[in-house]
Amino acid sequence: MAQERSIQQTSGAETQRANDARRDREAIAASGLPDELKSLITDVVKRTRLRRRERLSVAQELIGHFEDATDAGVSPDRAKKSFGDPKLAARLIRRAKLRQRGMLYRVMVVARSLALVLLVIYLIAAIRYFTGKPTIRTDYLALMNQRITATPESERAWPIYRNALLKVTPALRSDTANGSDPANGFILGLDSNLLADLSDGVPASRGQPASPAWPAVRKWVEMNRETINEFAGGASKPGLGFVIGQGGSFDDPEMFGFDPKSPRSKADRPLWEQVLPQLTWLRGIAHVLRADALVALEDGDAARVVVRIEQMVQLARQVREGGFLVNDLVGIGIYSLAIDLVDQSLDPARLKAFSESELARIAHAIAGPQQASDLVNLEGERDLFMDMVQRSFTDDGEGDGRLTPAAWDELSRIRGTMSSAMGESDPWALNVLKRAAGPIAMLASPTRRQVVSFYDRYQQAWKASMMSPLREGAGASLLREFKAERRDPIHSTRYALIYAISPSFGRLQVAPERAIAQRDALHVVIAAELDRRRHGDWPATLEVLVPGLLPRVPVDPWTGGPMAYRVGEAGPVVYSVGPDLDDDQGRRPVNADSTSHLRHEQLVMIDHPQIDPVPTAGAIDASGSTSREPGPKPDADWVLFPAIRHAPELTVREDAYWQRVMRIENRTASTELGPGGVDAE
Repeated sequence: MAQERSIQQTSGAETQRANDARRDREAIAASGLPDELKSLITDVVKRTRLRRRERLSVAQELIGHFEDATDAGVSPDRAKKSFGDPKLAARLIRRAKLRQRGMLYRVMVVARSLALVLLVIYLIAAIRYFTGKPTIRTDYLALMNQRITATPESERAWPIYRNALLKVTPALRSDTANGSDPANGFILGLDSNLLADLSDGVPASRGQPASPAWPAVRKWVEMNRETINEFAGGASKPGLGFVIGQGGSFDDPEMFGFDPKSPRSKADRPLWEQVLPQLTWLRGIAHVLRADALVALEDGDAARVVVRIEQMVQLARQVREGGFLVNDLVGIGIYSLAIDLVDQSLDPARLKAFSESELARIAHAIAGPQQASDLVNLEGERDLFMDMVQRSFTDDGEGDGRLTPAAWDELSRIRGTMSSAMGESDPWALNVLKRAAGPIAMLASPTRRQVVSFYDRYQQAWKASMMSPLREGAGASLLREFKAERRDPIHSTRYALIYAISPSFGRLQVAPERAIAQRDALHVVIAAELDRRRHGDWPATLEVLVPGLLPRVPVDPWTGGPMAYRVGEAGPVVYSVGPDLDDDQGRRPVNADSTSHLRHEQLVMIDHPQIDPVPTAGAIDASGSTSREPGPKPDADWVLFPAIRHAPELTVREDAYWQRVMRIENRTASTELGPGGVDAE
């Protein structure tokens, strides 16, 4: 039926056109004019190229014109000559008729002209866009590996770690990994559940009961002494030596369980796609070294504790060797883990086990970083970004260029990596539409020089911020400007390349400053303990420790003044006055809805607008969501020493997990004794 209606409509339109054309001819034929004038009228009407009804009107007007002439006695030949050139007349008539048309017609004419212009511009842009090719001039991965391989092979830690990881007992082999991708679990290395318990299953400290997992953690450490000693040997080396990329340390089927010929190990991959599986292993090794130090601490083996602290700090340095921001963040995490171990070691019940020389070694081991920039180096992130730029823009040889289809490919791969992790994918039609929009994106996007210039300004602002304390707010105004621009949909679209590859620096400065402040507090406690041993009592002020035991009084991270110190019943209390800038004698801030103590991240966001807000503990709005607005300043201090410790309770699942671990360990130990000692299970 629909097809029949369409045929009927088409037939009706053709009939109407035929009728209109017939009216033109009939009107001209019905006039009493000579044939030569009828022919002239027909020619002019045809040349006007007007609408059918307009042509009929023109025909009637011309007929009236020539009838008036003939009635006045003008000969047909003279009337025709006086009429002039038919072409010019048709053109003038057409213009007059077009001026008589309405506003809608004029709008349509302008729109059609504009569409034609835009189409031409799009075609020219498409030619430039699709013919543009990026040029890979700098091998940033090779430059990164040059720094890594500068360490002699005999001084590299990774071969030692690798051999130790390949020899770990079955209890450390993951039963959740898929056997192909270390991102989905541990393949041959340290089980994530085990590491969590090695970190949280601490022995009794400062009056707190030991974790229920501690006996099993201790037994595991004792049964894996040889492996732990190998880890310790690697942590004593000056460099890591994990070579990135094809042909590097990741192309190790025995260690990582995949075919080195697989696509993810092929050459010429962007820097952002390089896999860094060593970070998982190194973080795990740090937890194991800490667990061994806790066993030594409980046994009173101070010398082993000191060595493990030194090795963990060195391990944190090794982690940073890669140069990426994620390397720095993992390194800060390991350094903070070492700081936490020192805090536990300075418990009054255990402090007496350390000699003065051992305490001095601990102080020297954790010394070094003085500001956030000492722990975070953004140069690797710039290399990563510049590698992305050279793969996305043309290169005119003078630092400029235009966007190419390769940019879309890179952005799609980045988004595809995130989408695949979340189980999302774009339909093919949407991908086609996005690719067709590439020429428009090229016209709207900034040039290569503009992108690099903006990125450098952005990164320089963060460098300036991290080279000075948060309280000074260096670069805060510029950072606020960047944040406002990032929220602008037009700006964020134009600079999508930057925002796709650049990390969010929002709270990047908090972790290193927290670690440095806690380290400074530990230096105060060590110096105070050394002074107490020499004079029989705790020092009344920190000034008496300068310069003999402290080069200077550490700075309060909130005020810039001297760090606060008092002597409590159990020993020294070292603290910052906190965001309210009021000395509350070391009283700790607590959550508004519980007795849990606020973390420094929840405090630092209150007075520092350059830091992206985090949900304020206990601040719940009417909808039940956690508020992202700063809460009121807590009327308390930020206590740096002693740290609060809680003995976590094991869940039924965790308890069953540790029972399984120990059964496997016991069976492994029995198997090593010979066939007669195999567990019946």
